[in-house]
Amino acid sequence: MLILFAFIFLYSFQTYARDFPVSEDNYEEVFMEQFPCVASDSMGNFAAVWMDERKGQYAIYSQRYSCEGMPIGGNFPISQYSSDDCSAPSISMNSEGRFSIAWVQGEDIYVRIFDKYGFPVTQPFLVNDDMGNKHACPSAAMFDDGSFVITWQDWRNGTWAPDIFAQLFNREGSPFWVNFIVNDHVGGEQGFPDASITSSSSYTIAWMDARNGNTDIFAQTFVGTSPMWGNRKVNDDSDDAHQYAPSFCKGFVVWQDFRDGFPNIYGSKMSYSSPVDSNFKINDDIDTVWHANPAISDLGGNRMIAWEDSRNGYFDIYGQIIDVNGNCIGPNFQVNATGDTMAKHFPEMGGSNAGAVAIFQCQRERECDISFQMYDSSGFPQDSNAIITGNYYGAHQRFPSISGEYHGVFVVIWEDFRRGDCDIYAQIVDTTGMSIGSNIQLVDDTSSSEQIFASVSKDTQGDFIAVWMDARNGNWDIYAALFDESGNPLDSNFRVNADTTKDDQFFSVCAKNKKGGFVVAWCARGLVMARRYDKDANPLGVPFRVNEDSISGFCPSIVNSHDCSFAITYAAPTSRIFARVFDSTATPMGSSFRVDDDSTHAQKFSPQIGMNSTNTFTIVWADLRNMEPDTYAQRFDSVGNQIGTNFRVN
Repeated sequence: MLILFAFIFLYSFQTYARDFPVSEDNYEEVFMEQFPCVASDSMGNFAAVWMDERKGQYAIYSQRYSCEGMPIGGNFPISQYSSDDCSAPSISMNSEGRFSIAWVQGEDIYVRIFDKYGFPVTQPFLVNDDMGNKHACPSAAMFDDGSFVITWQDWRNGTWAPDIFAQLFNREGSPFWVNFIVNDHVGGEQGFPDASITSSSSYTIAWMDARNGNTDIFAQTFVGTSPMWGNRKVNDDSDDAHQYAPSFCKGFVVWQDFRDGFPNIYGSKMSYSSPVDSNFKINDDIDTVWHANPAISDLGGNRMIAWEDSRNGYFDIYGQIIDVNGNCIGPNFQVNATGDTMAKHFPEMGGSNAGAVAIFQCQRERECDISFQMYDSSGFPQDSNAIITGNYYGAHQRFPSISGEYHGVFVVIWEDFRRGDCDIYAQIVDTTGMSIGSNIQLVDDTSSSEQIFASVSKDTQGDFIAVWMDARNGNWDIYAALFDESGNPLDSNFRVNADTTKDDQFFSVCAKNKKGGFVVAWCARGLVMARRYDKDANPLGVPFRVNEDSISGFCPSIVNSHDCSFAITYAAPTSRIFARVFDSTATPMGSSFRVDDDSTHAQKFSPQIGMNSTNTFTIVWADLRNMEPDTYAQRFDSVGNQIGTNFRVN
């Protein structure tokens, strides 16, 4: 149905050379995005992560970019709904683009893994293996095989002075051994650790350490959980000056240093098997101004360092390129755009042989945004600063869904932030692109909880059903609401899933039939679930499972036939697409069947399904069998027998 509608819709609009707005929002949106972090793959593609209060409390958000600096999708949440604020995110990425993100939630450390396409491999899970103690300042580093290490500041030993702890994980997120302590000295505060991969089997953690009365920079290299030699002091000054905020990358450590009586940026080359080299100063100005929060990354085999710098009378981000011996290549340079007097803070770097990206926080009049600047492998800036999170034109609207067209009208729904949190809104539109009435708020929840990822379906009488993910109960449930042809609610919002375990439910879709009844499908813990309703939204039985025990599933799509039978397709984590057909009573017409005919393990995702008047249906999906994303399709008859073979659409 959706595929056929797409062709009809495009044809009916071919004489209209204009886009038209659906949302009527001009509401101002002001919120804070802070403490960014960034990581890149071997091709220069990168992902940024930051702390974000757009939903009324602090959560963790991310944005992916291509190596050309083009956004891949929109901002997306990393942390799930929680009564605790989330903060201090750290991201690590391997050469293929797989990444993990760690953050503080309440007083614990959490992490979540994503594949190279930005799809979550795991839900957020706890890193620290003790409870009831404070944990802070996580840092993540990922090996090329996908295993990774998280390090953090930890108060479990019951003293006022925290230690540095770490945990290793395999590619899928299973822990190797238990949490282990990094510092070999008890007493004196240890803080602000930074982890970096140093070889295919080793990693180094650098941190701030007060064991000598002042704060020094120490570092330790590990293979697995085994330390190579002992903790090593990095700074070579002989007085009691303080050193702060270390950052480590491929044999180089940089930090903020007060040995000159005012804060400068210093660095040193080091390896676990040889003495630490002499320290060198990185900023080349001689004024007694503020330099702080350095970050370092790879840059085409050299290294690039960025830091906060007030030499111009306000806070800018400056940079410096050094070669593999620590020699400066050229002078310091300004990273943020010249002439911009708004304060910039907390730079982070991500880089590879393909180039580097510097990311930083911009303090504007009433908000903080996150900006970035890209550099090629020689250190030449690519384009100008770009804002990742800024919004100057009202609240965000995103992730729209559209119904089929009946009697000359259709319904568009979307996520909307005009009230400060994420709600679901709708607009009825005719086939000329004219809005009928005003935007309609679909959610009746008056709290600040989130509602996301909505889907809509319309019947021949004009009534429509909308479904979405809803956090009003403290976890993700599936909620729905039924509306008449004018957009008036026919009842209150209602919960679709019937579980009592508080498990999160995801990615709901819906489809109406000719009698006005409808089916809702969604996924939870590898299960694809569905539930039937009559035209008045009365449930026809309990939720039922679509996929079998031998097949995990996620991201379903559903279509209803003219005889009220229906088909559901879904993706499996084994890089396969499956489908199953049900009769009008929800009795399966056979088992789940394979949709794709690819013999490789290339990833396949985002299946969508459409049906014509003879109940022949087509499934389309994204497919990487040719080493780049293509769209493939497969046709089936009304009972799921394959018609022909897979064919490429693009």
